[in-house]
Amino acid sequence: MEKPEGAPLESGERIPLGNGNQAGPFAPGLQSSPVGRAYVFGHEEPDLFVVANLHSMDPGPGLYLYEWTGRNDEGIPVFAPPRKVALSLIDPALRGVHDTSPSMIGSIFQMDNGEIHGWWLNGPEIYRTLFDREALEFKHTSEGKITMTGLPDAPEIPSNLEVLENNNGTLLILLSMNDGVIHRPEGFWRHPDYIMYNGAGVFLGKWPFEYLYISDTISPEVSAPVRVHQYSLTRKEVLQGYHSLA
Repeated sequence: MEKPEGAPLESGERIPLGNGNQAGPFAPGLQSSPVGRAYVFGHEEPDLFVVANLHSMDPGPGLYLYEWTGRNDEGIPVFAPPRKVALSLIDPALRGVHDTSPSMIGSIFQMDNGEIHGWWLNGPEIYRTLFDREALEFKHTSEGKITMTGLPDAPEIPSNLEVLENNNGTLLILLSMNDGVIHRPEGFWRHPDYIMYNGAGVFLGKWPFEYLYISDTISPEVSAPVRVHQYSLTRKEVLQGYHSLA
């Protein structure tokens, strides 16, 4: 059987997709996470915000906006190539820092008035930003940060964030909490004598879990500390890495 000839390959260039329309699986980098959706360009369906981590070579680490362009013959959403979005988590005039770290955990949501908010988790604090469509940038807002109270003591820390809008315009903060258990066995994992599995192939480390915290009902402009409390029945709801709030 004669093999069909494809397009010639060029060194250093992307390999063309085999379906002919160049609409392949959605994979912005080695590891990436959706952080929200919003109607940025006024299309029938929302556009997608995605954070690519430090191991993502193409398009590289950072926050990206993917414009919705339609659906394919199978009804799967299709997005345009990514657009880099700038992120000002900390007011440079206040801290002297302009943080664009893709390791930050956030939640992007759109209010009924069309405003697109980005709230970003930093320990027990949440930094509030507002999306500038023209500049493609989340800018630090005058309301500043939110301080949360009622969180458990370290090493149990928030690992994921989601902000939900109620019908009356108020908000709820959802936090995925890490139980603080260290996954790997003790020792330096790159040392030649390091052992992660025993002779029977049994893992020698521990399994960290996640559980859910929720806030009191708040307004978008809240300035007082926000109380959060445990919402899930236990502190071992799902294995770490098998959860998402976006």
